[in-house]
Amino acid sequence: MAIPFWVGAQRTYSYINDRKFLDPTDLVGYNFRPCKMEIKDASTKDINAGDYSFGISQSNLYVDGGDIKGVYSVNNINTTEFGFKLLLMNARDPTLQGHLKIVLNKASQVELLLFKRSTKDKEIIFYQKAIDEPQAKQDLKYFTDRNELVIQHADSLWGKKVVPFFVTNNQSSIQTRLNSTDSCTVRFVEVVTIIDKTKKKDKPIVAKEDSTATPLANAKKTVEAKKDIKIIKEHFVYVRNFSKNESGVTEDKITKYEVKSVVEKQDKSVSPDGDRYQITIATNKGDLYVYLTAARTVNYIDVAEKSYLVRGY
Repeated sequence: MAIPFWVGAQRTYSYINDRKFLDPTDLVGYNFRPCKMEIKDASTKDINAGDYSFGISQSNLYVDGGDIKGVYSVNNINTTEFGFKLLLMNARDPTLQGHLKIVLNKASQVELLLFKRSTKDKEIIFYQKAIDEPQAKQDLKYFTDRNELVIQHADSLWGKKVVPFFVTNNQSSIQTRLNSTDSCTVRFVEVVTIIDKTKKKDKPIVAKEDSTATPLANAKKTVEAKKDIKIIKEHFVYVRNFSKNESGVTEDKITKYEVKSVVEKQDKSVSPDGDRYQITIATNKGDLYVYLTAARTVNYIDVAEKSYLVRGY
């Protein structure tokens, strides 16, 4: 069984404050890349970014790094007092049955991973990295934060820009933490065209009968008739992504969606921080969805099989 490209492929750490995990389903598609490992009463060492990783799919745990590398079937995911516990079985050797404990802090963020390959192996503690202050300031300035962008009504979307922090592929469930170099944005654009359909009319002016007047009996002066102005408003959504083509070359891709209609609905049963409002945008390439909290701030946007999440979701 091949290990997916996203396990071990990112040579960066995963950070404690990258996202919250409120439910076991939030783990699916996430790839943990810790910064330090410890075997109690034995050893502790720092880890280079991406040397060890734990990628969770719907049915498997993909572990990359050292002697524990392998594919482990996830028999069950239990919610515990410390967070979550995955009960595991090695896909190639069913006798190897172990676990992965995922330890959350009070903010529902992952601080520790405790991996045990089998009942005979020692439990290894893996530490998530705390983000440093310069990086935290850069992220705060660059990305759209939860509770930051208020959409008072559906029409106030136009002119807004969302800079997402996470992208989730809704088919594979793979979660990707973005960086400023990814330049991923979702823009809502209104184009106003003014057409002046006013027809100009000619009105004759007759000269006065005096010796100083210039003969203007046949002259005409152009004057404007009643204004006939037509205003056309067009709406578009532009999604910018950097992606690799078949040759492995990174391309800057901007997809344009022509908006046909916008409809909003509310689910009052949803919690204040949940997806209380859904704005459906019908386009020439399918429907897009914008999800808002009860305070009408942006949570995330669904576009063409991907979810674009703001920072802190």
